[in-house]
Amino acid sequence: SSLSTSGRSWTCGLSQSMTSRFHQPLRPQRHNNSLIQKSLLSSPAGKFPTVLPHRMPLRDWITHYAKNRPVDEGTSNVSSWRGPSQHSKVDKKYLEQCVQVALSLATKMDNQLSGVQDVTLDNIVIVNTRNRETDFVKRSSNGTDTVGHPRNQRLEICALGRLFYELFSQGSSPPPPKNAHQDSLQDSNAFNRAATNSSKFFGRISMNVDGDENTEEEEVQQSRPQRRRRENSRDREQSISALLDGKGLPSSICRMVADMLENESIKDDTGGLFCHDNAMATIRDLMGDLKQMVDNPKSFLHDSLLASWKPVIVDKMYCRDVELQHALGVAGRVSQVGNQVEELDDSPKAHEVLMVSGYAGSGKSRFVRELSIKLEKKGWRYLSCKFDRVKSRPLSFIISAFDRFFAKLLNDSNLGDNYVEIDNVDLREIRKRLESFSNENISILCHLIPNLRHIVSEKELPCETYQLSGGQFDFADTEASKARLHHLFGLLVKAISQKPVILFLDDLHWADEASLDLMMALIHGIGKEISEETTIDAPGEAYMLFVGSFRSNEVAGSDPLAISLKHAEQLSDVTLTEISLNGLSCIDVNVMVSEALCYPHRLTRTLSNLIHQKSTGNPLFIKEILHDLAVENLLNYSLSSRKWQWDEDLIQARTVSDGVAEILTRRLLRLPESVLTALRVLSIFGSEVPMQVLSHVRDVCGIPDIIAELERPTKEGLIQRTTGGDAVGFVHDMIHHAVDIGINPEARTSMLKEISETLLVRTSEDRADAISFILVDLINRVGPSGALSPVDRICYANLNLVAGEKAIQTPDYGSANTYLESGISFLERGHWRDNYNLSLHLFKKSAFVQHAQGETELMMARINEVLNNARNFNDKLDSLNVLIQSLSLDANSVSSAFNQSLMVLEHLGESFPSTAENEFIGRELIDVKNKLEKYVPSSISKIPPMKNENKIKAINFLLMMTIQCYQQKSRFFPLVAARIVSITLQYGMHEKSAFGFCSFALSYATVFKDMSKGYKLGKYALAITTSKNIPEVYLMLYGGVNIWKEPVQAILPELTHAYKIGMEAGNITFSMLNSTVYVYRAFFSGSKLSSLSKEVPSFLRLYSLYKRHTLHMCVTPINNAIISLVGRNRPVVWENKYGTKDDDEILAKALEIQELNVGETVVVCKMMYNFIFRNLDEAETVAQQYLEFFERHDSALLNFINIYRYFYGGLIALGRFRKNGGQFWMDIGERSISQFEAWNTECEWNFQNKLLLLQAELHFTKNEVTEAEHTYNLAISSSKDHRFVHEQGLSCELAGIFYRTTRRKEHSMSLIRQAAECYTSWGAHEKANALLLSLE
Repeated sequence: SSLSTSGRSWTCGLSQSMTSRFHQPLRPQRHNNSLIQKSLLSSPAGKFPTVLPHRMPLRDWITHYAKNRPVDEGTSNVSSWRGPSQHSKVDKKYLEQCVQVALSLATKMDNQLSGVQDVTLDNIVIVNTRNRETDFVKRSSNGTDTVGHPRNQRLEICALGRLFYELFSQGSSPPPPKNAHQDSLQDSNAFNRAATNSSKFFGRISMNVDGDENTEEEEVQQSRPQRRRRENSRDREQSISALLDGKGLPSSICRMVADMLENESIKDDTGGLFCHDNAMATIRDLMGDLKQMVDNPKSFLHDSLLASWKPVIVDKMYCRDVELQHALGVAGRVSQVGNQVEELDDSPKAHEVLMVSGYAGSGKSRFVRELSIKLEKKGWRYLSCKFDRVKSRPLSFIISAFDRFFAKLLNDSNLGDNYVEIDNVDLREIRKRLESFSNENISILCHLIPNLRHIVSEKELPCETYQLSGGQFDFADTEASKARLHHLFGLLVKAISQKPVILFLDDLHWADEASLDLMMALIHGIGKEISEETTIDAPGEAYMLFVGSFRSNEVAGSDPLAISLKHAEQLSDVTLTEISLNGLSCIDVNVMVSEALCYPHRLTRTLSNLIHQKSTGNPLFIKEILHDLAVENLLNYSLSSRKWQWDEDLIQARTVSDGVAEILTRRLLRLPESVLTALRVLSIFGSEVPMQVLSHVRDVCGIPDIIAELERPTKEGLIQRTTGGDAVGFVHDMIHHAVDIGINPEARTSMLKEISETLLVRTSEDRADAISFILVDLINRVGPSGALSPVDRICYANLNLVAGEKAIQTPDYGSANTYLESGISFLERGHWRDNYNLSLHLFKKSAFVQHAQGETELMMARINEVLNNARNFNDKLDSLNVLIQSLSLDANSVSSAFNQSLMVLEHLGESFPSTAENEFIGRELIDVKNKLEKYVPSSISKIPPMKNENKIKAINFLLMMTIQCYQQKSRFFPLVAARIVSITLQYGMHEKSAFGFCSFALSYATVFKDMSKGYKLGKYALAITTSKNIPEVYLMLYGGVNIWKEPVQAILPELTHAYKIGMEAGNITFSMLNSTVYVYRAFFSGSKLSSLSKEVPSFLRLYSLYKRHTLHMCVTPINNAIISLVGRNRPVVWENKYGTKDDDEILAKALEIQELNVGETVVVCKMMYNFIFRNLDEAETVAQQYLEFFERHDSALLNFINIYRYFYGGLIALGRFRKNGGQFWMDIGERSISQFEAWNTECEWNFQNKLLLLQAELHFTKNEVTEAEHTYNLAISSSKDHRFVHEQGLSCELAGIFYRTTRRKEHSMSLIRQAAECYTSWGAHEKANALLLSLE
């Protein structure tokens, strides 16, 4: 029927009944047409009016833009697609606004806000010209047509199609439809084929007719089977598309409108039965097309990305929004750590670890990069590194992450060569934090991270370059280098993390052992174990998110990475989150394919379904499949029809048995042989190779210039230069894998030999470490079977020895083990005879590495090899050192270690008696004291250095014996200490002599009960103490001697200083011992439990990390006591190797392995908190069972824990005697008082309040009321004056009990309240609450 509207006449292919309502008068419109026309006509030609009316009819809006169409061909806003003439081009801005109008209309139709009859140009008004929101002036009944039929989406799409034709063509009417329905029915073959599947189609048609809409996902999954296309429909489609194309519209608009009007000629309700394949099926499909044009007009509206006419996968993350939000949530918790409320159980953890897992090509790296981009916009800092399957220098990958980070900071600051004046705020802050580091530590970090040198002040850099460990092979030095490295990187992380930092470790499944150890150390929080209240120059809290990625199918439960992650998961203040990137869904694949082709979702569904079947949704696989289909001409773009074409049957038949590797292989085989050979040379080195290395071998394997041959694969996106241009590598490791598997074994061996020999010849012996490790890796892949020349085999063994030594210094024991064992494999028969020195160094260092890795059996095999073939005793010493160290770490074997030490010392001329008698010990101590007192402390440092090699070696073994004796409470301790002082006075000063002097001071004070003399002798130790031996000297002096003469509170800062110095120097053994001594003194002296509750778990983590199992057992009872007093349920999960966490378990194990110091600590802690919480029966049971045992087994040394065994043992005994009598208990009480009377003469500050409280309890027991009252008051005052707040609370509580017994209730309650205040001040909230409840 014809419809006359505003002087125009056009034909619509709708039934008469449907069009009759168009002749009904429209509602009066609210806008003023005259004002609108005046506004439009007043605008100059080619320009938009300054302000469009907020509301205007759609026809007027189109008319305005038609009159103001730009005609200048050079204007950037004019569309660039082909058109018949210059004046036919359409303005891009107008098109983009039209798409917004169209999307608004389609959305209203989808929501059934109007019917088909309402879709006319004059019935639509733009209600908001700014955002192109539309509305219908008049609406019919929702969801039905004029005769009450349910909605028919085909008719709605056709109506919108005619409207869109006018909209996009700026007022032109579409051509009339051809009534070809009857003609098509005469084609019986077509009809029969269509009828065969009619049941399927009518099922879908009926759903549309009934108005039951499918969900969007269901519509996407449905794919219409192939139907016979009608030629008149094709002509119709081509006619509409050609007309719009002639008007200068892009192919996207031409295609969409043509597809909408494709079925306009169908007048019955057969629906989709005779629909063209490309016909628009649903309103949702239409909305999908328009949404893509609105969101990405460059690709889907203007066709700007189709210039190459091939699939283009944009470098972006596809369809991981849910996972990304999860990751952002993890990052959000990092910034909350500093503001967390300590009392809340659900407060953010101190450390966040995010692991991203998935198969190769699943987009792990891209996912983390997308995360980092969002975080960098919020002010985060980003560091990243990528590990490789081909080994490089240990830790080189992580170090490169920090070096690139500082390079970027410097580059962003535009400093040029002037690094003195830094204007960048971030750099200034980092420099300020680095100023707290020692010069030596700064030098080490600058040696590892060259770009850091440009940030620190020149005055901070010493002229000497320090190494991480000394040149002499020594177990302690190597352990020190590892601990020191971890600590320095921990401090560096804190220095750069005043803003949150994300550290991304990519491909962790290839990480070396040293890198995993460093990662775990940083996760543990190395460098912040002492709280800010007790640490000087602490750089502050670190806010870091650790992110790693690994291939889930390449990490087994026994792999080092899996073990590390399991350990991290057990840490109570670490939250480990794993995000698994599975394959993309079919819908997600369609999004990716659609964007690659710049083609609507509805038209790429069938192709996406095929690709999803073959790729399982792997993004890399999808990309390569699209590339492969395009190259094989199975997917191409038709310039004539301006559509993508593909053959579904051929694609379906194309098999891909080996996944993405097969497709990549086909792609590589299309390259010229010279280019492929160049890629194979590159793959020999790994995923990435420095340009410096590549330049040395640029002419190997018959290629004149490999670097030139790599230009083509660079252009094709197979390889790429790194950001700095100093290296070249594969874009994805799967490409590297595809190249690598294409090399047959014989060719690989030949290439390895040629490349390694060329690199060996063209680099000097002092080659850089990076080249050395690459060279050794190539040599080891050749293997002994490929090295036929004896000279070559010895050369290769030497190179492996050097690499192993460097790996030990890093330290990376896993890599060192590989190098050393490879070096041994190159040795020939008779190597001990022909190459003695090489064999000796390989085997003894292999023994050490096996010990470091805990491989005791292989360690013993290597040690025996050395002991059986060494030509002299001196050549055996290093292996014996390793053996003794190994035995010392096992509590069951300490006595064996001691005996081995005695044997070695006898060979070195220092023998000891078989037993240590009291008389002999006394004579030795007096003799050495007399020799020492010939010097004054100020002159002792003038003793010349020791030069006798045997005595130097003897001192080293005596130091190990000192620790062994201390562990075992051996009576040999005074003898060993005296021997160190005697050798020093006779042969000269050793760097460890100071430790022997302070051990001697402790021994003298203990044996002769002369604390004052011991304190004086300790001054000699301080006089010769240097920064390097502060940890061991302070441990013995402040932890063991001065505690009897100086206030214990004054000693705590010295112990924390010693701990800090030890960690910075890598003196892990004594640093850990200082931390243990600090915990004991801090806890029992009444330090704030709020600080200790953070510090002690941190130390437990360190003991677990560094396998200090005995120290772990020592401190766990303290931690358990703190938990009980504070009242929080925070179980310790950093287990020692014995798996003991409960006090009773620890006590049983300690007695089993003869660790009496540990056992005594457990007993004292149990007595303490049971007595404080008034669990007197339990306290009495522990005292009765163990007090006499530990009194009988007192060592030759006074231990700090003895003080509190006597103190709480005496309090328990006097209370028990007062209740039940028994001379046993009275004897314990009186012995305790007698002991404190002696100690009080040495230091009233530390012992007076405890003595007074014991005496008050004794008066109470004897019913001496007046004396008891007076002494309780003295005890309370003394505790307060000497700052023992916890013992002040205990004194108030016991006095309150006393007054309650003597019927002075009010005074008793007052004292109980004072006690609660003291306990609260200490942090023992559980105890304070219990006291207050007792008053109710």
